[in-house]
Parts: sequence; C-alpha cells; structure tokens
Amino acid sequence: MLEALLGGLFGGLFRLAPELFRLINGIADRRHELALLELQVEREKAGHAGRLSEIAAEAAAQFDTRALDAFSESIRAQGRLTGVPWIDAVSQTVRPFLTYWWMALFTLFKTAVFLQLWASQGDWKDAVTYVWTAADMGVLSAVINFWFLDRVIRGSR
Repeated sequence: MLEALLGGLFGGLFRLAPELFRLINGIADRRHELALLELQVEREKAGHAGRLSEIAAEAAAQFDTRALDAFSESIRAQGRLTGVPWIDAVSQTVRPFLTYWWMALFTLFKTAVFLQLWASQGDWKDAVTYVWTAADMGVLSAVINFWFLDRVIRGSR
C-alpha cells in the first residue's frame, strides 16, 4: 500500500512537473518580453526626442532665415522712393537730421562737461581726458562708419 501511495504521489508530481516548468518558463518569457518592450519604448523615446530636437532646430533656422529676409526687405524698402516729391524729401532727410541733432546735443553736453571740469580743476588737459572716453570714440566711429560705409555699399550695388 505504501508503494501504491508513493507511486501515486511521485506519479502526480512527475505529471505536474512539466506544467510547473512551463509555468516558470512562461513567467520568464513574459519578463523577457516586458524587458524587450521597455527597451523598445526607451529607444522610441530617444528617437522621438532626437526628431523633436531636429524639428526645433529646423524651425529655429527657418525663423532666422525669415527674420533676416524681413530685415533685408525693410532695409531695401527704406531706400525706395514713393514718387511723391515732398514725402521722398522728408524721408531722405530723417537720418541726416537725426544725426546732426544728436551730434549737436552730444557736442553741447561734452562742451558743458569740459568747461565745468576745466573750471574746477584748472587744467584743460585733464578735463579733456575725462570728457573724451573710449565709448565716445566708439560712438563717433559708429556714426562715421554708418554714413561713409553706407555710401560705399550703395555705390558698389
């Protein structure tokens, strides 16, 4: 009877063993598939992030190109004549007038500062070095370059 009982028990265990191995193997397969899916999702995320950065770079480049085109067109439009003589005359005198006006104000201001420093210090050489700075030289250079390089550029067209 013990043999029959042990035989039945071991027979049942041996019959159950392949099912148990299939269950364990199925769990391992599902874990493996899940790991593969997670890797695939990560790869797709990285691909999408790369594509998004490409799209952003393309959009920025297009924006910059359009902005430069608009800037170029606005500069070209400034030089176009309307055909109405008095409007064209006023349009052509705006930049020179503003330049003369600004230079006059600048000169008056610098002269007033120079005279005040000269009066308080008594030495005109020291007053000049305080009044005329590197920034003033930069402003003067910018104004001169604007007017004379503008003529050179217009003449080369």
